[in-house]
Amino acid sequence: MMLEPFAPNASKGVDPLSPNAIRDFKGPNLNAQLPFVQPQHHGSQRHRKSIACAAGLATPPIQEVAAMPLNRQTTRRPALAASAQTRRLQGFSLVEALIVLSIAAILMGLAVPAFQGLQELRRLEGHAAELATDIQYIRSEAVTKNRQMHLRFGSDAAGTCYLLHSGNTGNCTCTSAGAAQCTDPANSPVKSVGLASREGVRLQANVTTMLFDPVRGTTTPAGSVNLIADSGKTIRHVVNIMGRTRTCSPQGSVSGYATC
Repeated sequence: MMLEPFAPNASKGVDPLSPNAIRDFKGPNLNAQLPFVQPQHHGSQRHRKSIACAAGLATPPIQEVAAMPLNRQTTRRPALAASAQTRRLQGFSLVEALIVLSIAAILMGLAVPAFQGLQELRRLEGHAAELATDIQYIRSEAVTKNRQMHLRFGSDAAGTCYLLHSGNTGNCTCTSAGAAQCTDPANSPVKSVGLASREGVRLQANVTTMLFDPVRGTTTPAGSVNLIADSGKTIRHVVNIMGRTRTCSPQGSVSGYATC
């Protein structure tokens, strides 16, 4: 069976190849408007297929239509939820916790002795500075009041002490608790300092009493007073006959002081 070529004017009995037929042939209307398709800004393959389907040029398979996401954010929510759940499940194991506790215990063991040594040194230096200040004070008091002043050292079962007082020698005593007592009413205590053994510092002097003369401004007898910590660190005050005090550390046991 032969197919005859399409001739728009054949039904009218006009030769389709005649000049008049060719002149009258208008052909398809090229100005006809195609269906308007809203432009998409996404350039993915699925969106291009959706444009083609809207124009009637192609029909996507059912599987692809079902797989098309309605929103990009909906595809991220399961992943975000899974990552959040993973973070909530993270933690420390028992082995890791034991390792951290072991390291902390080692560091504490190293830090505590150093801290205790620092506290002991501060107590020793504090008592040494106080004693040096009291020696200069009682010397100036003797000159100012024109009276004999005394620096007396003592000890008891609980520790050591020293006492600043006026009057006669040997009539006043002190205790490690800081208390002072004078048997002669003419004597009056000025200051009493006690060094209990629990403080970790004790007092050691090579004399019992020092007399500060108000006229000459001298000290008799000259002597030295040691402040000794439980660790053996020692600070020494050497008081000469002029009442001047020199501070040093025997064998350089305390840094920052001259060796004596």
